[in-house]
Parts: sequence; structure tokens; C-alpha cells
Amino acid sequence: MALRIASEKDPAADKDYSINWNAFLKEGESVTQSTWTAPAALTLTGESIANGICSVWIAGGVTGVTYNIVNKITTNRGLVDERTIQLRVKDQ
Repeated sequence: MALRIASEKDPAADKDYSINWNAFLKEGESVTQSTWTAPAALTLTGESIANGICSVWIAGGVTGVTYNIVNKITTNRGLVDERTIQLRVKDQ
């Protein structure tokens, strides 16, 4: 099930974004792999997984552009899913 989450950032900001997967996970299930992808205009760093929450730091972007940042996960049961953050860059 793909889910889109809307958010905004300033082009000069380097901010952390997270997706909480706990509502998707079944009892005893955990995220074992998390991959973030984004267009080249954005820089992704500091990817992490902690207690069902996948996080990444995002920098860059061009004012007025909306980017899709995708977090694709795999669980210890072999299930795969993804969520998309629609990140609008605007001067703040």
C-alpha cells in the first residue's frame, strides 16, 4: 500500500524526516532494511532505522519544486512496502 505524506522545507535547510512503520508491522515483525531515494537536486544523509521508524536527513532543492522522496522497506518476514514524502521546497 503506497502512502503519500506532504511536507515543506526551505532550500537552505538540512532537516530530518521520518516514517513510522509501526502501524504496518505485525507483532514480532521489524524493519530490517530501509532504502531512501530522491531526485539528484536533493542530498540524503544519515539514514537510520530505530524501533520501526525510518529516518533520513534531506538537504537542498529548488524553490517552487515538489520532490518525491521514497522510503522502501523490507521486514524480517520478507514483506516489502514503500511510502512517499512529497516535499515542497519554498522559501521560509
